[in-house]
Amino acid sequence: MTLQDAFKKIENYLRSDKRVPYIVNVQNRADLVALKEQFCVGRNEFWKASKYCNPDENLRLEELQHALSESEGIVFLTEISTFLKLESELDLKKELKSFLFRTVAGKLIIVTYQCDKQLQFSDPRINTQVMLVDGNTDEIPQIKFVTKNLPRSIFVNTYEGIENLAVAIESSDTEEVSIYTKMSRGNYPLTMYSIRDLSCYYDILVNRDLATRQLLERFGTQEQWCYVLLLMGQDKTWANIIDGAFGNTTNLAYAINSYTQFDDNKKWLYYIGLKLYGVRDNAYLKKVTSESASPEDFVALLFRAILQFDVKAKNFDAVYNERKTIIANFKDYVDEITEYCKVVETKGKDAIFYLTDLTQPEKEKIFMLIDRYAYDFQREGLLEILGKVYPDLYSYLLPYRFRNETLEKYFQDYKYQKVINRIYPEFLENVEKHAVARDFITLLRTRTSYVEQIDTIGSELYFMDAMGVEYLSFIVEKCKKYGLSSNILFFQAELPTLTCCNKEFVDYFKSKGCKINKIKYLDEIKHHGTDSSDYEVTKLPFYMIKELEIIDEVLSMIKAKLSNNTCKKVVMISDHGASRLAVINESENRWEMATKGEHSGRCCPTTDFNDRPDVATEERNFWVLANYDRFKGGRKANVEVHGGATLEEVTVPIIELTIRRGSVEAFVVDSFKKIKVGRRKNAAIALYVGEKRQDIYIQLNGKPYDAIPTTNDYVYSVDMPDIIKKGTYTFDVYAGSELIVSGLSFEAQSMLGGENQML
Repeated sequence: MTLQDAFKKIENYLRSDKRVPYIVNVQNRADLVALKEQFCVGRNEFWKASKYCNPDENLRLEELQHALSESEGIVFLTEISTFLKLESELDLKKELKSFLFRTVAGKLIIVTYQCDKQLQFSDPRINTQVMLVDGNTDEIPQIKFVTKNLPRSIFVNTYEGIENLAVAIESSDTEEVSIYTKMSRGNYPLTMYSIRDLSCYYDILVNRDLATRQLLERFGTQEQWCYVLLLMGQDKTWANIIDGAFGNTTNLAYAINSYTQFDDNKKWLYYIGLKLYGVRDNAYLKKVTSESASPEDFVALLFRAILQFDVKAKNFDAVYNERKTIIANFKDYVDEITEYCKVVETKGKDAIFYLTDLTQPEKEKIFMLIDRYAYDFQREGLLEILGKVYPDLYSYLLPYRFRNETLEKYFQDYKYQKVINRIYPEFLENVEKHAVARDFITLLRTRTSYVEQIDTIGSELYFMDAMGVEYLSFIVEKCKKYGLSSNILFFQAELPTLTCCNKEFVDYFKSKGCKINKIKYLDEIKHHGTDSSDYEVTKLPFYMIKELEIIDEVLSMIKAKLSNNTCKKVVMISDHGASRLAVINESENRWEMATKGEHSGRCCPTTDFNDRPDVATEERNFWVLANYDRFKGGRKANVEVHGGATLEEVTVPIIELTIRRGSVEAFVVDSFKKIKVGRRKNAAIALYVGEKRQDIYIQLNGKPYDAIPTTNDYVYSVDMPDIIKKGTYTFDVYAGSELIVSGLSFEAQSMLGGENQML
């Protein structure tokens, strides 16, 4: 029947003397409201079944029935069908039918909601008491039972307690309603409603955003899932949250660089974002994300996932570099770094490929592996590896052009043996020869012969205690990094190679008004070391890590001073070098001297009772050893030693540093653009270079030729004794390791007459 027909039938019932209940059923909320508006007049009473519910308790049906039976007025009972549906369809039909067989003192109209099927009875005696109103059937919302300890602010359409179930269903036009209740779906096994328990935040998230189903509940704690729900509020999704926290769901790889600055919640959220939206443009992070089974092992896998890649794989270098960029932000994760350095050893000699130079433990592990597998790597192979995993150590091992074949070979061999922690027999034999010949006297000029030639105007002195020439290749590479121009020369220190005998330059620079900066850290390390570098504790040269860091820090400070115009030039001068191989050799010589060895036995006072050993030289009333022995009575050195006369102890640098200019002019002097060559005349040219340097050379066909200063400022002569054939020769000009000009050329013609202008 129509709603209007139902109104008429109700009015007829109210005017009659009948004492049995009537039921009117509507299918939608609009008709329910219209019915209430129609009859909520006069003495008519509208009773809600929920009035007979205690807070968050089920309907007290018997009490309601008793109250209805005693009422003598006109009562419209609402909500009853909703509570009966909560129990079961059987309860609904049974109780509604039982109402129709009752007699009442007054009038009773039971208003039901969407019960047309359950009110079709076979008993004709009661069918006349039922009014089924036609109309569109509204959707019943899905019901969520929410545990009361969950925050109410994260839900929409919320109702407090099971007693408000009827209000929620009969007045809400939303797809779902949430009831805060102690009840659960299990309390109503036969219910006619679609009910879902939301007893944890994860369940709520699944309900809120289906993307949550991609995540395992164990990925987060209750507190973490709640954190997301609070961020979502009532209208946001996972995508909104991740975008807001990290910029974009498609660019999560970039956010890893800020991971260590996140608070704990944001770190967890980042992991969840990776799991939900994946990783683009970073194969390594993609691997970590896919392999990680929980947020707890995510960081561990950031360190360890690289171990799943074969060093021979085509993509290894790419993922290695991606990992290194990531791990650079995790240098404070000491426990993970330490554990990684233990696990990496399972890779055997290949372990070195999986390490970086980012942390002290990794650098120490590199030295351990070099020591263990030195002969397996071979020199060239090791250099190639270090170029990738430890660039500073690679720079240290690079050749440096001393313009002297003896010095170049000696220091290349010395540095390599220092790093691999071994002395080759042939090198030791060579040291013994130098010790007897004392040829450093002819190989090197004294430092004092040059110091007074240095232009000190606007200069500062950096007194680098115990910095030998072995570090020059490293210094050159760092100068490139910092944009510094380096003019490097090397000289002979005074014997014995002690600071007290080698600081005359300090007074000279003071007399010129220059600021003196004494850098003593290198010398302190060599004398005292640390627990991780003392030779009596470990034989490995871990101290080199700090040495290179100190020199790098000093050059960085120098760059800052020069950039800020604190000074125009910095002059780095060392008093003496030091020897690691003399420590490794662990040899006390056979001579029993009247005086005890000093400075770790590298020298001892002369005496009339003994003759000078053939491997020692006499200077300043000291006998100074030039090999790797130790005079008896001298204590063993902790790390490195000085005082002796080996090339590494006696050869010292003077380095003039300035800010590198944009360009330096260089060209072949006009009269030498065409030269004559023949069997009796080698190629020689004159070269203009717009800087006064001692380390200018040209590179022609892969071979260096030194440029020697002439009496004409900025003009250098270059002899090329092996160039005797005619032709056009193209070359590059270098100052130290800096390329000044490339592509210069001269033409060599056959010697038929006429001579070049002589310099």
